[in-house]
Amino acid sequence: MVAGKDYYAVLGVDKSASEAEIKKAFRNLARKYHPDMNPDNPGAEKKFKEINEAYEVLSDAKKRKEYDTFGETFQQPGGGFHAHPGAGGVYGFDLNDLFGGQAAGRKKKTFTSGGEYADIFSDLFGGAAGFQQQARPRKGQDVSYEVEISFAEAVRGTELRLQINNRKVTVRIPSGTNNNAKLRVKGKGQPGVNGGPPGDLLLQVKVRPHDIFTMKGHNLHCRVTIPLTKAILGGRVDVPTFDGKAVLNLPPGTQPGQKFRLQGKGVKKNKTETYGDEIVEIAVKIPKKLSPEAKKLVEQLDAVLPAS
Repeated sequence: MVAGKDYYAVLGVDKSASEAEIKKAFRNLARKYHPDMNPDNPGAEKKFKEINEAYEVLSDAKKRKEYDTFGETFQQPGGGFHAHPGAGGVYGFDLNDLFGGQAAGRKKKTFTSGGEYADIFSDLFGGAAGFQQQARPRKGQDVSYEVEISFAEAVRGTELRLQINNRKVTVRIPSGTNNNAKLRVKGKGQPGVNGGPPGDLLLQVKVRPHDIFTMKGHNLHCRVTIPLTKAILGGRVDVPTFDGKAVLNLPPGTQPGQKFRLQGKGVKKNKTETYGDEIVEIAVKIPKKLSPEAKKLVEQLDAVLPAS
């Protein structure tokens, strides 16, 4: 403790200042002169020590009374504020000495999240209850990323090698990934802090459209156009599948827009041996021009077909 120092002047308060006014002045000055917030100001650390020294006395009713009584000859037993380079504090000060001190003949205070000084540090450092919380392990930030794949890659699944923030990341896109699907890849985000786990990679997948198929869930959808006579009479029709062709037996009187299901011709379900289905929608081609002979046949057919 430095003798002859006016602690009220150090904090910028009157001698009649209340406990709340002293605390408020200390908080404002601590924000202003904290060394971690003033790395380019060599005098900040010295000023911060003086502020803490003054607050150490004036925040304690007994010590403040002794100081007011003896004035410039006041000396705190045990030596007040001490600097301990390398003691584990954020800027080289022992937190227990900084926030409470160790006076002769009394129990040393412990810096806790519920104490008065923790409230002050909460103001100084954005709500963290002291530096102890800042040192806790924290999960790394998640990273959002958009990728585009072909329809075939979406159907069969694929592996992508990505370059994200100067890091090479390999991710697996499962089969049956629909357009605009959002995938979470565990542990592929930013590294953790203080030994915490890494964040996740959040992928939004864009799937390029296909000429024939669309995909909904694990089912494939397509449209097949047949001639009018096939719709009326029924019969075998070749339809495309993602692995080749299949034969669909149409019943007589198949209607435009009618749908048929090819079981197991869809997309493989991830991590299983089962597949979705293929849904085939029928479109009927109506001829725009007829030869005289064809027109006559249609007229004959119309004469014998039922009205509804």
